[in-house]
Amino acid sequence: MGLVPRGNIFVLTNETQLAATRAALPMLAPEQIVAEPAKRDTAPAAALATALVLARDPKAAMVLLSSDALIRDGKRCGEQMGAALARAMQTDALLTVGIKPTYPATGFGYLEIAVNSRAARRAV
Repeated sequence: MGLVPRGNIFVLTNETQLAATRAALPMLAPEQIVAEPAKRDTAPAAALATALVLARDPKAAMVLLSSDALIRDGKRCGEQMGAALARAMQTDALLTVGIKPTYPATGFGYLEIAVNSRAARRAV
């Protein structure tokens, strides 16, 4: 079994791609593949995903992955996500896992890393 039990996976898409997404993922139940009520970009989609997860389990930890992520090393990614989930289960904090950017891209916002903060030292 993978990092997340199959029954705990949700895929969010848009209404136009709903049928094709369900056809591409026959291993998931139709209710696990949800069309966003309106295209509103990442933050509302994340809020919808969070609501779906919390409705099933208010104490759940979740991983939110964008569809445009390129994962070259699945084993290493699984190990890193497993470690992040284990840490997330120990705190109420929001954990962000990302890659070091090679250029400034404002579309997703900026994260300011406070290396000297107590929280950052704890997370390392």
